[in-house]
Amino acid sequence: MKKRLSLIGILIMISLNSMASETQKNLIDFSQIKNNDWKAVNDGVMGGLSSGSCSLKNNLIIFSGTLSLKNNGGFASIRHELKTNPMLEHKHIKLRVKGDGRSYQFRIHNNKKFDGVSFKYEFSTKLNEWVEITLPIDKMLPTFRGRSMPDYGPAKATDIKQISFLLADKKPGSFQLEISSISYY
Repeated sequence: MKKRLSLIGILIMISLNSMASETQKNLIDFSQIKNNDWKAVNDGVMGGLSSGSCSLKNNLIIFSGTLSLKNNGGFASIRHELKTNPMLEHKHIKLRVKGDGRSYQFRIHNNKKFDGVSFKYEFSTKLNEWVEITLPIDKMLPTFRGRSMPDYGPAKATDIKQISFLLADKKPGSFQLEISSISYY
């Protein structure tokens, strides 16, 4: 009986892995991106002194800089406008990241404006270790300028126009987040 259960378990795992690899697709082709595809949006827009930027190296997006709490600051971010949104009715976004042990946010934006409501998902990184983060889109929280917007309604994959990474953990100092893939399923 034990051997039969083990074989059934193995077959189920193979089937699930096969289904995930068939339906998971890249939201961004990292081999095609350029530095100017990502824009920095830091707390300098409100007088803060944080610096954050994006660089590319070996098909990795590197979000790095220094977080400062001076002058009422405290956030750094990079943002990417999607040329098209291939997500249709997909339910999850998966990130593969290597961080510095800090907590970051992945955000989706439903418009192409500089300012507006975005939906956030906070995730923790492990120091110098690659991790995969699965984000259920319908669990992302609406926010505007750091304030929660509970009556705004849920995020929808079909409405995504921009994506961003943001650091606002209230810990001044240097930071670095490497991103090797952003996919959806």
